[in-house]
Amino acid sequence: MQSYHLSARNEGIRPIARAAFPDYTGTKARIRVFAGPMRVNSYWDSGSRDYFTLVQLADVRSLGLPTSHPCFDRRPNGQPMGILKLRKLPLGVVLVEHSIFCGRDMGITVHVRPDDPNRLALPDAPQLTDDERIVLKATGWKSSCAGIRNYRFVESRRTTGITHDRYDTPGSSSAIAGGRSRRD
Repeated sequence: MQSYHLSARNEGIRPIARAAFPDYTGTKARIRVFAGPMRVNSYWDSGSRDYFTLVQLADVRSLGLPTSHPCFDRRPNGQPMGILKLRKLPLGVVLVEHSIFCGRDMGITVHVRPDDPNRLALPDAPQLTDDERIVLKATGWKSSCAGIRNYRFVESRRTTGITHDRYDTPGSSSAIAGGRSRRD
C-alpha cells in the first residue's frame, strides 16, 4: 500500500485536517492511497479508537460519519449497526482517519483515490535519490554493533556498494538526517 508521512501543518494537509477534526492540534499526518473496502467503525476498544470522516475537496467541507459500535449503536430501525465498510471512495472526496492507539495520538491519515483529479490539492510524495533511500534505510539499523562504530555505513557499503562521500552527502540534508549525523 502506497503511503508517505508528512507534517499536519503542511499547506496541503492543514485545511483538510481542520475540516475533518477542528480540535486536532497534532503534527503527525500521512497520505495513503485508498485500496478498496475499509472498515470505518468508530468506537473505543481496549484504549484505542479510530475516528473517520469524509472531506469534500471542492469546498473543504466535512461530510462526517457517525460513531458506529457494531453492537451498541443502533440504526434508525433499531437493528445493531454492525460492521461498516466503505467500499469505494467517491471522486472529489477523501477519507480522513484520526487514530488513537492505547491512549496515544497516532496522527491523521488522509486516504485518497489515486485516479482523483481533485487530489492535486494534496502534496505529492517527496522524491528521494537512490543515495537518500540508502541512508534512510540505514537509519533503521543500530548505530553501532559488535564493536563497529559506524555500523550503518558499513552495512550500507556491504549491501549497496555506496562510497563514504555519497553516504555523507544525503546525511547532511536536514530532511533526511533529522538533525543527526549519519555516522552516529
